[in-house]
Amino acid sequence: MIKIRPAHLKARLVISLILLIFSTLGVFIAVFAPSFAWHYWLLIVPIFAILCIWLSWHVARKHNLSSNVIWHEVIHWLALLVAVYLVSVIVNAGIINYLAGALFILILLALVIFLAGVHFDPMFMLIGILLGLLAVCSALFVKYLIVIMIPAVLIIAILLVWRFTYKKKAEE
Repeated sequence: MIKIRPAHLKARLVISLILLIFSTLGVFIAVFAPSFAWHYWLLIVPIFAILCIWLSWHVARKHNLSSNVIWHEVIHWLALLVAVYLVSVIVNAGIINYLAGALFILILLALVIFLAGVHFDPMFMLIGILLGLLAVCSALFVKYLIVIMIPAVLIIAILLVWRFTYKKKAEE
């Protein structure tokens, strides 16, 4: 396992932030365009793998660690790619829909990133936990979307009407 040192904290934080932004974007896409979300996650998984492997390589070369660490992580991420392929077979067979497939991929991604934290870089454990929570929240958000959206739309509409009415009166 690679120990966290302040010299590599910036690289870890940048990669972590990128992973969290892409994940949050994926959840929003899953809610509003499930079929596109499926394709988004298929594209994002290899990007996550490349970013995490690069970070481990970047940190490992500074610590003069064996290249076996990187090869283990490559195999770790290849296992995720195989699992994603298996989920895609199930989605393409029509057994589950695109939204469920996208959520499965997010859960698999959360697990793999958490395990990367256990075996390679502790920073990934936190990201894996956050992605797992994001998957649960997105599933609940889809379930209660109408309950959330109706009041939100009403509040926004009232604020817009109030703002334009107030602005119009202020100009007169």
